Amino acid sequence: MGIDARMIVVTTNKPSKEDIKRWSYIFGSAFAQDLFLGFEDTIYNKPIELIKNTVDQDGPDFVIDKDKTILEIPLPGRYYGEGYERGNLLTYIYIAEFLEQLIPESIIYYGEDSSGVLFEQFDQKRRKELLEYYIKVNGRDPYVRGFDAREKSPTPICPVCDVNMFKNGWGNKYALFTCSGCGWKQVERDGKVSKGFTVKEL
Repeated sequence: MGIDARMIVVTTNKPSKEDIKRWSYIFGSAFAQDLFLGFEDTIYNKPIELIKNTVDQDGPDFVIDKDKTILEIPLPGRYYGEGYERGNLLTYIYIAEFLEQLIPESIIYYGEDSSGVLFEQFDQKRRKELLEYYIKVNGRDPYVRGFDAREKSPTPICPVCDVNMFKNGWGNKYALFTCSGCGWKQVERDGKVSKGFTVKEL
């Protein structure tokens, strides 16, 4: 089971319902495609949700003073952090920066829904640290290249990025290789090969 990302905003004031409604609309107009708002005609969340002064997490509850407000952001993706390089960190960073500009006197917190990683302040310093880590390890490579451990022979070279692709598909006389740099794929099945940014199922 994967570890999902979570983000909350703590404000040091008491915004009105109209403030929150307006912020939610502005934020949603920028990031609706990056949020978990609903499916078909079912509404699950608003872009920004007002919650009580306590947020549950995999550890002690996150609690704030009564004179502050917690707003939750419905992220749909996986967490990204040192040792768990899966989620879309760049989107999370941009969301945090946007929220800091949108909501006065706000502090952004980032965490995950399980595995004991508690909310931490997602300020410019922490975002910079994670971005530097992301660049150092080439984004999601520690995760996706973990699957290559069982490969005995070198994987195909991507013609765009000139690096070994990672194997992310196995089967009887079947293999799928993908480049995390550009998305180029190679499918092999029963001795036939298909290559490209989009590939036919053989």
